[in-house]
Amino acid sequence: MCGSKLCTELLVLFYSHSFANFITNWYQSAISILGQLYKKIMATTKFDLQKFDGRINFGIWKVRLIVVLVQQNLKATLDVKEKIPLRMEEQEWNDIDQEALSIIQLSTTDDVLQEVISHTTTVELLNKLEPLYMKKTLANRLRALQKLYMLCMHEGTSITTYISEFTSLVMDLKNMDEMFSDEQQAMMLLCSLPPSY
Repeated sequence: MCGSKLCTELLVLFYSHSFANFITNWYQSAISILGQLYKKIMATTKFDLQKFDGRINFGIWKVRLIVVLVQQNLKATLDVKEKIPLRMEEQEWNDIDQEALSIIQLSTTDDVLQEVISHTTTVELLNKLEPLYMKKTLANRLRALQKLYMLCMHEGTSITTYISEFTSLVMDLKNMDEMFSDEQQAMMLLCSLPPSY
């Protein structure tokens, strides 16, 4: 009888151990499948990025571009200047960089792309775009100041849209080292509103 009880206990122990292994393996497989599914969804998800045409705010467009690259797991292409990360093979890195480059190229209009088409890496292309569209020249600064000083809200325009446009101009000028105090910004904004406000 003792031998039979021992056999029963061993069988219970064996089956409970096998069951625990089954549950553990099933859980790990489920996590792996969900991770792969998430990667596929992220790879096929389309992020709508407005094409940069040279007229919209480059700084805001660049932030949105970086968000898209982060979502596609391609941000590393912006962080690396000259070297390939140690954990990657050269071909793998080139493929990732080309994928990021293609996203940027598809996110620019033909006119803008024409100016940077000869650049073959993500970093090269962005390093070329930045000085072209975030110039700190006197002419650009004066043009931006003129736009800000002549900006006025027309009747029927949404206040939110108008404040966004105003803030965008102030941020452009800030990027060109033109600073305004909070009081100056408030005064310019108030003076540019229609009489109904």
